[in-house]
Amino acid sequence: LWAYEGTGVVPDAITVAKALGGGLPIGALVTGPRLADVLEPGDHGSTFGGNPLACAAALATLETIETDGLTAHATEVGEHLGARLRALADDFPSVQGERGRGLMRALLLTADLAPRLQSAALEHGLIVNAIGARCLRLVPPLIVTREQVDRAVDSLAVCLDLLHGAP
Repeated sequence: LWAYEGTGVVPDAITVAKALGGGLPIGALVTGPRLADVLEPGDHGSTFGGNPLACAAALATLETIETDGLTAHATEVGEHLGARLRALADDFPSVQGERGRGLMRALLLTADLAPRLQSAALEHGLIVNAIGARCLRLVPPLIVTREQVDRAVDSLAVCLDLLHGAP
């Protein structure tokens, strides 16, 4: 469930938010045994802390992730996404490769094309994020299918073709 679990490092504390509430705003600070008695009631505040509605949504989200096997699904489909992104380097000299883990991936470019590629992708119905001049982030939802990944990467290939043909 947590990215650190694949690293061999156990953090003292983790902050979580965004997807925790399945769309409802919530944030949490999770500590391990070493810090369990450091914070007392009132020491730590949170704008989107534990209100009952957000907590119910968070519990339902975590239960869905577990019962639907979304962690394993993210690993499997993420590997497929990584392979498809790496394959773009064979067809496009401006693609260096990819990096990432699970469904959080980045397409690495050899030229300053990321902002233009982001715009072209959006015009083709694909939301990606240029996080630098040469890096495009892809973070699909945990429920994305292999077929949807294939369509997304095919769209990126079309966009790369367009950019390579552009002056």
